[in-house]
Amino acid sequence: MKTRRDFVTHAALSAAAVALVPSRALMAAPLPGLTSKTCKEANVSSPDLTDFYKRYIAALNARDIKTVESMIPETVLRLGVPYPRTAVLDSFNVITDAIPDYRWNIQDLFVIDDRIAVRLQNTGTPIKPFLGHEPTGRSLNFMEFASYRIRDGRFAEMWFLMDEAAVARQLRGEK
Repeated sequence: MKTRRDFVTHAALSAAAVALVPSRALMAAPLPGLTSKTCKEANVSSPDLTDFYKRYIAALNARDIKTVESMIPETVLRLGVPYPRTAVLDSFNVITDAIPDYRWNIQDLFVIDDRIAVRLQNTGTPIKPFLGHEPTGRSLNFMEFASYRIRDGRFAEMWFLMDEAAVARQLRGEK
């Protein structure tokens, strides 16, 4: 690689290629030079944060707002903007009010140090407008990508991206 641009292009293509490989394949085939010892030394996986996130998703799906509330500090960065805990909890209530059977389903979960990255499959059938789209009686099944930073046993940052185009297509009855 001769230039910074070549390096950035290579890095972007490598990341895209890794994103296309099923997570089971990544787990089955270790990266060259990466041993279980280096994974432990790099703190690539944290059972505590894995359990923390699974408890969070279980609480969301059970509508256990008290547990969710205990995992969010008074103020949390949400998409880079400080939000009070009550506003974050309200956003969950908006989702479950519009889609009472809404479920977050973990597809991939990665923990490195104090960071969590996850790919979620979200499902449910809207009975009220959702993401600006009127309900049509059709069920939704779409992906969400999220990233979190944890501090002192609570969320410090929350970032997420939902496949809103898929939501619109599905509610219109398109593939």
